[in-house]
Amino acid sequence: MKRLRFGIAGTGGIAHLHAACLAGLAEEDIAELVAGADIDMERGRHFNAEWKVPVYPTIEELVARPDIDAVTISAPSGLHCELAIIAMKAGKHVLIEKPMDVLVSKVQEAVNVSKELGLTLGGIFQQRFPYGPRKVKQAITEGYFGDIVFAHCETPWYRDQSYYDSGDWRGTWKLDCGVLSNQAVHMIDRLTWLAGDVEEVLSATLQTGLHRKIEAETNAVVTLKLKTGGLATITASTLIYGSMPQRVLICGTTGSAVFSGDDLISFQTEKPFEFIEPISFDADQGSSDAGVSPLALGENSHKENIRDFALAVLNGTQPSVGGDDGIRIVSLLNKIYEIAGVGPYAE
Repeated sequence: MKRLRFGIAGTGGIAHLHAACLAGLAEEDIAELVAGADIDMERGRHFNAEWKVPVYPTIEELVARPDIDAVTISAPSGLHCELAIIAMKAGKHVLIEKPMDVLVSKVQEAVNVSKELGLTLGGIFQQRFPYGPRKVKQAITEGYFGDIVFAHCETPWYRDQSYYDSGDWRGTWKLDCGVLSNQAVHMIDRLTWLAGDVEEVLSATLQTGLHRKIEAETNAVVTLKLKTGGLATITASTLIYGSMPQRVLICGTTGSAVFSGDDLISFQTEKPFEFIEPISFDADQGSSDAGVSPLALGENSHKENIRDFALAVLNGTQPSVGGDDGIRIVSLLNKIYEIAGVGPYAE
C-alpha cells in the first residue's frame, strides 16, 4: 500500500497538529506531509522551519505538484470550501477542518464537485473517535437506548480578547462566526451523531459581541426538536472565566450516557451491553485544557480521524466523516443563526 501524500493549505495553529499527525502516520507508512501553502509567508516560514517542507504563497502552486494526492484545508472557516474546490479541480482529495464552512450553500457546492469528479471529501470531527463516543454509538445503533427522548450539549469555555485579536478573521460572520461554529461545533456534532438528526430549531437566543469586540456570538442557548420526537438543548459560551469541561447527555427510554469532555462518566442500559473495541489508542491528554487554550488539543483523536480519511482514499471506501456530515452540521448552524436573527442569516 502506498502512502497518501498530503499538502496543507493554511499553516497556522491547527496545521501544526495535522503535520504532527501525518508524521506519526508516516511512521506507519500510511500518509506523509509533502508541502504547505499560506498567503502569509512569515507564517509559512515558521511552518517550513518546523516541518522541513516547502510552503507556497498560493494554493494553486501547492496543488500543481504532481506528488500530492490530498490536501488538508486548515485556513479560516469561511475559506474552507473555496480552497477545497480549487484543490479538487486539480484532482486532489480533500480533508477539511471543522466546520466545513460558514454557509451550507458553499458546503453543498463542494460536495457536488467531489461527486462530479469522483474525489473523496472528508471532514474533521475527531471527537467521534475516542472509545466512549464509539461505545455509545454502537449501543444506540443496536437499540440498547430505546427511543432518544432528551439530549444536551454544553461548551462553557473562555476566550479573552487577545484570542480574538490574534487574527482579523476571528469572530467575524464572513470567516468564522462565534462560539457555536468554532468552539461548540464538536459537541453539536456529537449530540446529533448520537441522538439523531434535528427536525426543528424551536428557539435560539444568541448574544453577539457580549464582553468581546467581535461581530458574532459569545453566548448561546438553543432548543431543538429531534427527528426521534425527543428534545435537545445546546448551551455555549466563551465567557466562562477559568472554563469548565464540555458535557454531552444522551438519554433514551432504556439507556443513557453522560460525557465530560471525551470521558464517558456514566453509561447505563436496561439490557447488558458489551462493546467490541474495533480500534484502540491512548486517550488524549491535552483536551482538558482546550477550554482556555485553543491549541491544547491531544494528537491521538485527530490522528485517528486523518488515518480514517487516508485509508478510505487508499482503499476506495467512504470516510467516517464525509461531506454529508458537513452539510448536516453547517445547515443546523445556519438555521440557528436565522432563528436567532443575527448576522447575515437574519431576514
